[in-house]
Amino acid sequence: MRGLSGVDLRRVHEHVAFMANRKLLSYSIAIIIANIISALFLIFFFYAGPASSIWSSIPLGFSIFIYKILISIQASRVGRELNTGEVQIYLAHTLTRTEYLLSALLVVGITPALVLVATYLTFLAIAAPLSYDVGSQLPYLFAELMMHATIVMALAIGGHENAASIVGVMLALFIGAIMGIPLFLLILFGSNKPAFYVAYAATLLVAMATPLTYRFTYSTIISSPLHSPATLPDPLLVLLLSTAAFIILWMVFFIRFKRRDL
Repeated sequence: MRGLSGVDLRRVHEHVAFMANRKLLSYSIAIIIANIISALFLIFFFYAGPASSIWSSIPLGFSIFIYKILISIQASRVGRELNTGEVQIYLAHTLTRTEYLLSALLVVGITPALVLVATYLTFLAIAAPLSYDVGSQLPYLFAELMMHATIVMALAIGGHENAASIVGVMLALFIGAIMGIPLFLLILFGSNKPAFYVAYAATLLVAMATPLTYRFTYSTIISSPLHSPATLPDPLLVLLLSTAAFIILWMVFFIRFKRRDL
């Protein structure tokens, strides 16, 4: 079965299944852990009441961390196939370059993001009557995982597959602390226009890499009576820019891979 661009979707599906099966145990464990954490905090959510949004953010944060680790591992594996020439085995017998990279996009980014969104929909279906804020997190969740996949894939296919794993883990662990630096400077230099614009741009770039984390941080900051939300990038703007960024970057990956000497 071929798509509009001549891509054989059956071959893509088979290669996606092959790539995913290599980490099937890891995915199974991740799904089980994410469901257990969500179930436990869902119980606390009911006891804490609808006003306590922390009970929706904590389990999601743990689940995101687990899936970011899986994404980093998969991206590192794809990078190793490209840089060692192993990819030529697939290209010589079954796949075109477009089909291979489309498979990588599905396995590294889209599939983990959709699996976690689907897992969290159970939490949403139960908690939504109590908190409308839970459902609005899902687009940010998808964009955050896709941006993480894009960053680690950029490193992996650039010949730094080991760095992709390390950076992926570090981003998953410390993205909150990393975001805190430009945010602190943004608030500190709010009255100093040149410094403010630099800090604003830095905050926007970091926020684009992790839109859901930024959304939580933004909500916390603007709830303080000492700060005006007008000085911070709007979360919706961050979401739109983040989505545009990972789409454009994956298009660049496709173009460069099509022209790459293997």
